[in-house]
Amino acid sequence: MSAKMQKQQSKPQGKTIGKISYTVNGKTYTETKEVSTVIINGQIGDIANDRHNVSIGDGTPHSFKVGQAYPCKSLTLMVDGLQYSRRSKDNVATITYYDGKTVKGKFSGTVYNEKTKKTLSVSGTFETNNVTVL
Repeated sequence: MSAKMQKQQSKPQGKTIGKISYTVNGKTYTETKEVSTVIINGQIGDIANDRHNVSIGDGTPHSFKVGQAYPCKSLTLMVDGLQYSRRSKDNVATITYYDGKTVKGKFSGTVYNEKTKKTLSVSGTFETNNVTVL
């Protein structure tokens, strides 16, 4: 049991652990710090960086099928140093590749910042080989 837990908690070896890239108002942002996800009983959790200030998902696991969009409901992103976030049924993610070790996909929707009072459209991609499967 201990060996199984160590294996699940260990980080994959190699150059790329993960990346979330997104475009807002024609400007592209990229997050590469500790991007990971978890898959529990065939359902995917949030795809997020270690601080969750860039996150695709609403904190609950979602059933997914490669190539089929699912509502990720919540997007949280950093735009020019400010955090934007929004829960919406229109925020969607699509897993485009999954082989048990690597997850790749795309997402789109809108985010909002209370300070700026702006709602922004966003689209992007993600990939990570930092996947915990339970």
